[in-house]
Amino acid sequence: MHTGTEGGLNMKKTLVLMGILGLVAATVFAFQNEKLRTQVATTVADAVSPVREIVVPPGTPITVRLENRVGTGTSRVGDPFRAKVAESVWVGDQVVIPGGAEITGHVAQVQSAGHVSGHGELQLAFDELTIGSDHYALSSRSETYQTKSSAKRSAALIGGGAVLGGVIGGATGHSGGSAAKGAVIGGLAGTAASMASPRPELTFEPDAALRFRLDHEIRVRVRPA
Repeated sequence: MHTGTEGGLNMKKTLVLMGILGLVAATVFAFQNEKLRTQVATTVADAVSPVREIVVPPGTPITVRLENRVGTGTSRVGDPFRAKVAESVWVGDQVVIPGGAEITGHVAQVQSAGHVSGHGELQLAFDELTIGSDHYALSSRSETYQTKSSAKRSAALIGGGAVLGGVIGGATGHSGGSAAKGAVIGGLAGTAASMASPRPELTFEPDAALRFRLDHEIRVRVRPA
């Protein structure tokens, strides 16, 4: 009887082990099968509409609209942000970066206007471009935006020369707890704006339009329309 009991237990252990192995094998097969289906679908799509790579050269300007608020008074270095391409980017007669493509980045540099210098500084880094299921690494940065106070309690938004600051619209100057309309720049032209405080903060609200330039080329996969 004792031998029979041990045999039954061993049989149960064997069946359990076989069941576990079968489950693992099924999981691996399903995963591989999913990958296979994706590869087949991609291959078919490429055969029907051949994919080609187009080089987007360094220096290409990209206009984006922010989806998050960023500012000298609230943001910290490393804070992530999201944006969407506002205007399609063309190379020749081909759209290489469509409007609505997603861009993620982080705050690269920030200084509150409350520091000894008396002015705020903000710089954004653009890290990744997503077009459909394709992801492209970026290493571009915005201009360094500044608010600069004076004895007359006014401030000007100062930008770089390459794209005249790269700010198209959506900048708001904040003073303490109140929110006074600040420098709103249209048509890539810098405009000085009066502030209510000698130490204004600079905030870009969601939907603010900014422009940056690619630091290096990217090779974008495109299909003919």
